[in-house]
Amino acid sequence: LLNRSSDLDLEKRARKKMGFGMARMTDEQIRESEAYIDKENVKGKLLDWLSQPHAARFIRSLFQKFIKGYREEQNDEIYENRIVDMSKTNKQSLEINYPHLSKFNKFLSEWVILHPEIVLPYLNDVAFELTCEIFPRYSDICKEIFVRIRDIPETINLRNLKCEDIGHLIKINGVVTKRS
Repeated sequence: LLNRSSDLDLEKRARKKMGFGMARMTDEQIRESEAYIDKENVKGKLLDWLSQPHAARFIRSLFQKFIKGYREEQNDEIYENRIVDMSKTNKQSLEINYPHLSKFNKFLSEWVILHPEIVLPYLNDVAFELTCEIFPRYSDICKEIFVRIRDIPETINLRNLKCEDIGHLIKINGVVTKRS
């Protein structure tokens, strides 16, 4: 039997082999890749494209750039500060404001809404890796970080949920009157 840390090491090696390791793309490589992202040029289903290793590397690189570089008017690094605050309290959730993500890159924000089951694990991995860069011993405390998207602009009433909403990241409004 393998112990838990060996299982995690095997999983990390397998993910790197499949192309899910943290890719350090230069700004020039990102600009070259952005032509590929133009919605008119992408052929096939978005779901299939997002599942490809080169798309995963692009998303991870883009999100890393967002975390490290997004600033407000006061010129503060919002998300690096949030990582520090989260780590100080030994928490595992990093809250990302959807309007910030949308302002940074509209495609990435749309992909999070349309296919969260594919995109959020990439974002979780990037957040964990960046946290471990800042706090190398963080992995001794927590094995994973969960990116939470907040302030999604469109709200759906609980009674108006439709089958089209299945699999999408949505914000609902409603009152629970009974629980079991």
